[in-house]
Amino acid sequence: HLCLFLGAGVSIGSGLPGWFGLLHMIEDKFTPTGLEEERSLGVTTNWNPLSMADQLEEWCRTRADRDGVRHLSLKERVCRYLKENGSRPGLLLSLLISLPGGCHSNMVTQNYDQLIEKACRNWNVIHNNNKNKKRLSVIPYHPVRESHDWLLKMHGCVSVPNEIILTSRDYANNDRSALAGLVQASLMTKHMLFVGFSLTDPNYLKTMDQVRSALRPSSSTTASK
Repeated sequence: HLCLFLGAGVSIGSGLPGWFGLLHMIEDKFTPTGLEEERSLGVTTNWNPLSMADQLEEWCRTRADRDGVRHLSLKERVCRYLKENGSRPGLLLSLLISLPGGCHSNMVTQNYDQLIEKACRNWNVIHNNNKNKKRLSVIPYHPVRESHDWLLKMHGCVSVPNEIILTSRDYANNDRSALAGLVQASLMTKHMLFVGFSLTDPNYLKTMDQVRSALRPSSSTTASK
C-alpha cells in the first residue's frame, strides 16, 4: 500500500542538476564565456524559477547562444541535456526500485528524465527472472494495460520535449486533470512516500488542496455528530 513520489533530489543523486542548476546550465549558453560569475538571471527574476524559465524561453526564441545556435527551444535544450547526461541511475534510485514486496509498484514523478525507467530495466537484467520481470507502464506515454507496475510522469518526459511543463504558461495551461486524479486516488488510498521532493510545486499544492477538501467532513455531517 505504498506509492513513491520521486522528486528532483532522486535525479540529483544520479548526477543530474536540480531545477535551478538546470536553468543555470541553459543560461550559461547565453553568457560570454559560460562562467558562473556571469550569471544574472536569478537576481533579475528574484530567484523565481518560473520567471527564470520564461526569460530563458524568450532568449532561446530570439537569440543565438554562444555557439551560434538559433531557434533551439528551451524545452529542446533541457531535454537534450537530460538525455545526454542522465544515462545511469544512482544508488538511491536503484535501492528504491529494489524495495521488497512490490513497494515501488506505483510511482509518481515530475522529473522529465528517464532514470526511473532505466532503473527498472536494470532490475530486470540483474534478476534475470522472466516470471517476476517488471513490465513498467509509463503513463501517459507508454501504458501497459496488463501491468501492475506503473509510473506516472506528471510534468512530461524527455521523449516528448514539447509537452514538458516548464514555464509559467505551461503551468497555467496545464490540463492534466485525469493524471492528477490518479495522484489524488493514491493519496487517499495508499501511503505516499516523498523522496527528493520539496513539496512546493504549484501543481502538487493544488492537488493536495483538492484531496483535503474531498476528505474534509461537510458542515452538516459535522453538526449531526
